[in-house]
Amino acid sequence: MALNHWHHPKVTVMPHVARRPTVDQLVTGVAANIRSLKSGGRLLQEVDVTRGY
Repeated sequence: MALNHWHHPKVTVMPHVARRPTVDQLVTGVAANIRSLKSGGRLLQEVDVTRGY
């Protein structure tokens, strides 16, 4: 059985954030992801679970 690092009752996986984004920066990122998905693209900074991150 493979160990699933993403689901552990005592571990919360959080992204590394070097700074606090503004609301405008967050909205810009969400909008960019929506545009990418609508045009058949992928999410920005998508997690590759096969690689473990």
